[in-house]
Amino acid sequence: MQLEAGKEFILHLDSVTAPSGVCLQYVNGTDSMPGNFLAQYNPENRDINIYDFSQGTLLKKIAFPLEGPSSLPKVDGFHFISPDSLILYNYPTKSFTITDLKKNTRLRLYPLNSFKTYFADSSAILPADPVVSTNQPVCYLNQQLYTSGHILYIGPGMDKKTLSSVCRIDLKDSMATNLCVSEKYFKHKMWCGEHYNIFQTINKEKQTLVFSLPMSDSLFTLDIKTGKISSHYAGSRHFTETDILPFRNDLTGNNIPGQLADLQFFFDHPSYCMVTYDPYRKVYYRMAIKPSGATSRAGLQLATSIVIILNEKFEKTGEIVLPDTYYAFSGHFITPEGLYLRKKETENEDIMRFTCFTLKKK
Repeated sequence: MQLEAGKEFILHLDSVTAPSGVCLQYVNGTDSMPGNFLAQYNPENRDINIYDFSQGTLLKKIAFPLEGPSSLPKVDGFHFISPDSLILYNYPTKSFTITDLKKNTRLRLYPLNSFKTYFADSSAILPADPVVSTNQPVCYLNQQLYTSGHILYIGPGMDKKTLSSVCRIDLKDSMATNLCVSEKYFKHKMWCGEHYNIFQTINKEKQTLVFSLPMSDSLFTLDIKTGKISSHYAGSRHFTETDILPFRNDLTGNNIPGQLADLQFFFDHPSYCMVTYDPYRKVYYRMAIKPSGATSRAGLQLATSIVIILNEKFEKTGEIVLPDTYYAFSGHFITPEGLYLRKKETENEDIMRFTCFTLKKK
């Protein structure tokens, strides 16, 4: 299989909206909100902009003032469970806010201090900040939220490290449970905790969560009904885990690189990024980036963007390299027409430009 570039979609921004792809979501309409729409968060003025997807024009703004009865202290992102139900979050996150747009009501959840999990070696993990974005959306199923994010790891010697993990939040009792996707990767030092995340997607029909770790050739799956965690090879033909991890330092060891060296290591090596399930074509898209060896005029490392295509059995059916005119994994969404990827816009800051990629047999 391959992805074939098709028509363009242009989102027309107003003068106060930043062209950000951090939180971008396509939502199917309902009777109360007919037509399909695209939602984009504008951190400049704390609004969620709702666009008519057929026209790319602004329909309305959902504002979150700093003061008043509907105020929120801080908003960093959102996720629509449905056209009428909206989850809001902020950093550092100790709660979520669920907003009912039809009834104009809000519910605050405080689940993230409610769990502590121990490994067999008496090391502990404590909750920290979940990360919710276009690439790491909140997954909602059966009155439960699944979100990836950063947690605090405390080793046997009381050494502390920030790592990435997955959290399940039960909306019925606000209880949170940590889901360790793979202890092998979880307990080793890869990069600074602030610079790598677990990307996730959900197949609601099969009730399966799928996780992509930056340093692993494999995808990890969680069967929501049974709790079973499995792994499936989903690597790129352009690099392997050996290229990502030439050294593997255990968190409890003494030979750990400093933060600056760790950050440089992150930018100098390839890594896997988001994984997104396409419910219309029943395939998974896994993104990866590989440094090209070149730098921009601003001195930034340039990277090649790769898309790996897998079927529902996690069999690899294709892999393509994107032109360098597209962002590696920032700002994407899926519609019945195809996978929309955001283009790098260099001429007009008042628009966001996307290309619809359709799945074709070679």
